[in-house]
Amino acid sequence: SKGVLAYPLPADAWGSGSTVVATRTDSLAIGADLRTGRMVTDLAIAPAGKRVAVRTYRDVYLFELASDGRLVPERACDILGIESQGEGITWLPGDRLLLVSERGLFKRGSINELRC
Repeated sequence: SKGVLAYPLPADAWGSGSTVVATRTDSLAIGADLRTGRMVTDLAIAPAGKRVAVRTYRDVYLFELASDGRLVPERACDILGIESQGEGITWLPGDRLLLVSERGLFKRGSINELRC
């Protein structure tokens, strides 16, 4: 497996009304596998633009965004069992993360704060 592939878009592409082609810049060391819960469901860039959080159903992977656009691994945090159907992630002040879960079979959706 080549891991999770990164295809960034420039910030000015959003709302430009023109066609933009994403170019692969990196392959992240996340062994995507549905059987282990390591399927990427969301990604969030920290407000300062220097860090990236990539979430799967069971882990949050933190990366530093290098000046050349590569994502340099920092660490991973196991979040298995925190949510029944975890999908979204965003940054909060103070390097905290907010995890958002969909409603699952017989379970309500949830919102959880994480320090990773």
